[in-house]
Amino acid sequence: MLQAGLSNRELAHGLFLSEATVKWHLHNIHAKLGGKNRTGALALASRQARAADCRATDARRTTHHNSFRMHPPPP
Repeated sequence: MLQAGLSNRELAHGLFLSEATVKWHLHNIHAKLGGKNRTGALALASRQARAADCRATDARRTTHHNSFRMHPPPP
């Protein structure tokens, strides 16, 4: 919803929250991500999501690769 460019009032209406609650949560999001505004917060969140996707892809590749490792026959 934030990425769609909605105003605080529109976010509040869509989430059934007060506008003050939306502002408070946005303030906390900005503080945690280190962004000073919506654009900065969205950019940081997007970068973190891409990094997480890359780590997940690497983990799947490693797991997939290891599942084909040849094991010696039992004695």
